[in-house]
Amino acid sequence: MPVAFTTGVFEATNQTLVQCVTRLEPQRCHRLLVVIDAGVRAVWPALVEDITRYVDVHASSLTLAAPPIVIDGGEAAKEGIASAMTIVSAINAAGIDRQSYVLAVGGGAVLDVASFAAAAAVAHRGVRVVRVPTTTLSQGDSGVAVKNGVNFFDKKNFIGTFVPPFCFPGRQGSWPWGSVRGGRSPRA
Repeated sequence: MPVAFTTGVFEATNQTLVQCVTRLEPQRCHRLLVVIDAGVRAVWPALVEDITRYVDVHASSLTLAAPPIVIDGGEAAKEGIASAMTIVSAINAAGIDRQSYVLAVGGGAVLDVASFAAAAAVAHRGVRVVRVPTTTLSQGDSGVAVKNGVNFFDKKNFIGTFVPPFCFPGRQGSWPWGSVRGGRSPRA
């Protein structure tokens, strides 16, 4: 799994994401289903437009399989399977297959539930996942971890899977490095 550290991951001139996704099949146009943390969307109102613009600029390599979906973040995302089933339903509706990607943008809980849903898409025995962590904790935990789960029966991560991310574009935050070293990180 490649790990890349960059800033401005969705800026048109940034090649990090497109290189991560196309590394095994550079000639293919890769389909993306984007899952966004609602908290990140709230502080980055242009995120959907930035992602859409990025994909449009790299249209020979990337395409959106559906409009990005936004789900609640935090532990609420992992309570039961509702959020995961929203993503699994979107995977089905968009015709995502094993050569496609779920691109998860957000904090640890959203990365966790999106990865779980991608792995749980049993019709295809799993879908590739690219994780874009937006918090310091998610960079070191769910961003690179292989364990993914949801809470069930009042038990933490009771239902889960093991799936490594296909690639991990690392820290993309726009805050000064001193803030990041201090434990704060804003967004991708």
